[in-house]
Amino acid sequence: MYRQLNAEHLSASNREWRQAHPERVRIFAMTRYARRKGAEGSVTTQQWEELKLAYEYTCLCCRKQEPEIFSDCSESGKNEIK
Repeated sequence: MYRQLNAEHLSASNREWRQAHPERVRIFAMTRYARRKGAEGSVTTQQWEELKLAYEYTCLCCRKQEPEIFSDCSESGKNEIK
């Protein structure tokens, strides 16, 4: 009931949060993508940040730098850092 009565306010609030936290939104999207693909494991926000820093924000597969990187777990079938 609350959501129906305050749909516009909640939508605006959600939009503002997504704009203020783009990296968190990206991690949620990557996790959702991995789950849909049936990948095992998970990666926390802190683990993802540490991994990016360790590789200087460069993708090991395509050598592109952020923000073009997107975790593709289709080959290994796992969503985890080793």
